[in-house]
Amino acid sequence: MEGGDEWRALAFEAAVGRLCQLRHQLETRISARCRASWEDAHSSSLKPTDAEAAALSVFDDACESGSLFAFVTSDDGSESALPGALQACHGLFEFADQENSVVLTHGYDSLGKGAHSNVYRGTLCVTTVSGVTRYDAAVKINRLHMGSVAEVDRWMRLVQLWRLVKHPCLAYCYYVGLPPMEGDEEVISIYGAYEIMLGGTLDASLKREERFSEDVVRAILLDLLQALYYLHDELGVVHNDVKPQNILLVVDEATQQVRYKLADFDLLCPITFSSSEMVLSTGQILDGGRRDADELTYGTPPYMSFESCRGFPFLPKNDIWSVGILTYQLSTGRLPWSPLELCVPSMILHGHRQDSSNLFGPSLEEFEKDFCHVYSEELKDLVRICLADEASKRPTAAALLQHSFFCSSVR
Repeated sequence: MEGGDEWRALAFEAAVGRLCQLRHQLETRISARCRASWEDAHSSSLKPTDAEAAALSVFDDACESGSLFAFVTSDDGSESALPGALQACHGLFEFADQENSVVLTHGYDSLGKGAHSNVYRGTLCVTTVSGVTRYDAAVKINRLHMGSVAEVDRWMRLVQLWRLVKHPCLAYCYYVGLPPMEGDEEVISIYGAYEIMLGGTLDASLKREERFSEDVVRAILLDLLQALYYLHDELGVVHNDVKPQNILLVVDEATQQVRYKLADFDLLCPITFSSSEMVLSTGQILDGGRRDADELTYGTPPYMSFESCRGFPFLPKNDIWSVGILTYQLSTGRLPWSPLELCVPSMILHGHRQDSSNLFGPSLEEFEKDFCHVYSEELKDLVRICLADEASKRPTAAALLQHSFFCSSVR
């Protein structure tokens, strides 16, 4: 399927338009609730004070301008279960756009699940003037919790970015659609169709093999780093969730050669160059506070850099840190954290958020000399530079592709 297909462009535009409608509905809902709360609190005969009247005036101005960012807080949504009616259904699921020109179906054959999404093996049928075309696809259902305007804005950015992503080492998004709005739903489903890869995940492969040889690790990293180079340098975004579960295997039927594709773009974040330069030049997180306005946790704790844990999802060096953790895991068969930290991931988040002088961080004990397994110095060096304490000292994806660990030219 070509990325320039007209029907695909129209579908993405329609999805963004639907999200804009959702944003307006949510702002109207918040406005009504705030107005009602204010009126309830001032239902007595007492006149509002000058300060109260001024605050209400500011609120009304915000409503008229179409922005309520100052009056809402984020809700990252902790629920992961599908609605009851959907869980009870074991037949064929179908979603169609308003014109019935695009139809997604699946039979609940699960390919995976996340905190706020489920992925099934399914089909995508597209009707155009040329006829009907059917594609095998991974059907992903994301759940958008209507708790904040900022979250809806984040999804609008995501859908616009998904449309642009096109690289041989990245999973391709064919289609995104939203159902018609019906009332004041608290949770909205976002339906997507992605390139399907039946080779499974790198996580499943690692569990079978326990650890990989350096040749296999090298092949994985070559594909992964090319994907990150494209995201960072060409699209200007950070992936923010590099881990084995999000790397898919593609097996060429003729040659049996395995390629690796990075997937799951739900946490893509545009690189903010001014803020990135500030953090990278100082090597410090100023004020010890969070910098991301929507306060969403971007990533999976064992793979998150301390900058990411502190609310800086716009740094490309977050992905480089994840590459270091991933490389250690693929080579040794284990993550560089204690069993307790892995059982209680919040300990990693908390540890990274403390003053850096406490020496909290991953332990690369299997790289010590007295360990029975021998690792090359090039591999150990690659991991260590990726896990540099200061983001400014970590290499870029482009620089890593030139590292001595990769003894052959990039494919």
